[in-house]
Amino acid sequence: MQDNTTTQKQVRKFNSDFWKYWTGQTISNLGSSVTLFALPLLVYKLSGSALDLGIASAATFLPYLLFGLILGAWTDRVNRKRMMIGTDIGRALIVVSIPLLFALGLLTVWWIYIVAFIHATLTIASRLESSLLSLV
Repeated sequence: MQDNTTTQKQVRKFNSDFWKYWTGQTISNLGSSVTLFALPLLVYKLSGSALDLGIASAATFLPYLLFGLILGAWTDRVNRKRMMIGTDIGRALIVVSIPLLFALGLLTVWWIYIVAFIHATLTIASRLESSLLSLV
């Protein structure tokens, strides 16, 4: 009887941890998807140039080519929970800089390129789902 109670508590704890992880990752993925969609539109709205739009798209996908393998090896050697939290906070801070600079009248297309590049780099580090599932 006691083994059954212990098993039920472990299942509830697993479910609780899983749902916390799932909810957090769902919110994070939704935010990243909106950012991936909105940054090129913002660049086009600010500059009106298709070339700038292409550069912004390239800045979003270039980190995958440059850092994909390196970050994959690095994430195997660090605390995965801290990495996941740190990269999500970093991505949030870099994206929050856009409306802040816009409100101050200092937003430029070059800053959006930088944000796209850094955001994509941090996204690579945080999207190693198979290695993070061991935390749940």
